[in-house]
Parts: sequence; C-alpha cells; structure tokens
Amino acid sequence: MSNRLGGIGALVLVAVAATAGPALAGRCTTSLISGGLKSQCPSVNDAGLPQCPPGWTKVIYRLDKPFPLDGTVSSAQMASTPTSPCGGAGPTVGLTADSYVIGCWSPEDRRGCRKMKVLNNGTMCLHLAAAPLGCGGASCAALSTEQVVISNAGAADHQLCRPLAPATSCRSARPNGVEQFRLWVGGLCSTMDLGSSGDLSNACIAQWPATYLGYGPAKSPGNPPLGDYDWGTGAFKLVEVAGRPQCGDLGACLGSGKNALWTITLVGVPDDRIPGNTPPCLDDPTGACQAPGCFH
Repeated sequence: MSNRLGGIGALVLVAVAATAGPALAGRCTTSLISGGLKSQCPSVNDAGLPQCPPGWTKVIYRLDKPFPLDGTVSSAQMASTPTSPCGGAGPTVGLTADSYVIGCWSPEDRRGCRKMKVLNNGTMCLHLAAAPLGCGGASCAALSTEQVVISNAGAADHQLCRPLAPATSCRSARPNGVEQFRLWVGGLCSTMDLGSSGDLSNACIAQWPATYLGYGPAKSPGNPPLGDYDWGTGAFKLVEVAGRPQCGDLGACLGSGKNALWTITLVGVPDDRIPGNTPPCLDDPTGACQAPGCFH
C-alpha cells in the first residue's frame, strides 16, 4: 500500500440500502472520488475533493491516534446475522494511518460557537485494517476483513459552543447546553473482498445506511455515548451502533442483513504530519481550552 497522502486502501461509507456487485448503479457510481470500486483512499490533496466554503477553514483529522483524554482508538466492531456462518460473532478491527476526515470550520459567531461541516464526495475515508475474520468455519475464518469506505453525502454539526465549565472540562456544548458533538453522514459506500495489493477482481460494493455518529441512544440501539469534541486538543470521539450491510464472500460469512449491529468508533486528531494543519481556537479571553497552535 502507498502512504496516506498518496492514497491507499480505504473504506467508503454510503447512506443507502444494501446493494452488491462490481457494477453498481446509484450514488456509489456518481464520480471517481465517491463511487465505484475503490482499493485506495484519494489523497487529501486531490483536486477532485470538494473545497470548503469561502471564509471557512479546512482541518484534516487522522483516525489512527488515541483520543487524548481517555486513550480510546478508532475501531469497527463487526457483527453478523444470527443465521450466518459466523452466527453473531465478528472481530474488532482498527483503522489504518491512511484513514481521514476533512472538516470545514466556520468563523466563530457572537455566542462563541462554530460550525463544522464534512462535505460530500470523499471528505471522509475509512480504511479497516486487514485481519482474518476468525469465525464461520474453514470457508470464512481466514477471509480478510479489510474494506475501503468513502463518504458520498456530507454531514454537519450545526453548533459547537463554549464548554460549560472550562476550568474542569474543555468539552464543547451545544446551544441547548448539552455537551455533545455529532455528525449525521448522509451516504457511505463500502468496497470489500479486496485481494492482496489492492486487487479488485473479486471486490464488490455495499451501500450503507445513514451514519449517525455521536447521537447516542437517540439514533443508535443500546446506550452509546454522546459524541465528544475537546477544544483543548482539537480532537473528537464519535460512536455509532448500526446495521452494516455486506456483500460478496464477506457478506456470505457475516450475513447481508441490517440487523447485524456493528459498533463504529471514530477518533479524529488534527493531522500533525501536514504543516499548518491546526484546529480552531475558542477565542476565550481567559486562555482556557485553547488548542496549541490553533487558528482564530
């Protein structure tokens, strides 16, 4: 695989019904960036990626580093349908160093709030690490879990405001006083059954439903935590529990139904491999909760 900025194997998530096959109609084939079979992430500098609106600032997040406050790392805890060969099992796999989220930040408003948008067509790219599936008998256990997922439809958290108690916590609050960061990603396309060195000969695409990252129990089964954005480090942590349709050999082993609930955890840290890539300042005159090197 090539390095991250040059493009590599990644995962594409799309908010639509499950569909499989090398030639896939619909939103997974709308452009070179967002659709079709993918064995690599686009470069974060690809001219085909959408640009932030005038006056907004781009921040690129890597997804392979721990959340600074508690050590949580990005992962996908896979699950399978009860009647599939894996019978409810599935491994937890990490995300590789190529995975990224590109966010566009608005200027701060008079209330001390900013907006953060993730735009359409490739500004979120997740690469699930290659690992043996480890369940389902001889025909499934050695199958690779590696997938390439790229966002199609974008997302926004419409307000990230000042912390409630900056002396003790730099966690952002929403205008209603709830400490929460969330992204509703409208579309995702997942390329799976990748061969060695990005071979696409047996690959297929599954279109995934909308992804409600950080919404907590309001949008996910169980009791996942509310999303967390930390002004002091510029890092975020988002969790979602949802069905993830599969296709091809991996779909046969895990089952292609939406009732197999995966847990997706995304931890985004501003990518310090990119010069000048810094998170926004809070512009708090007390100096509390200001990320190092932040922009105004």
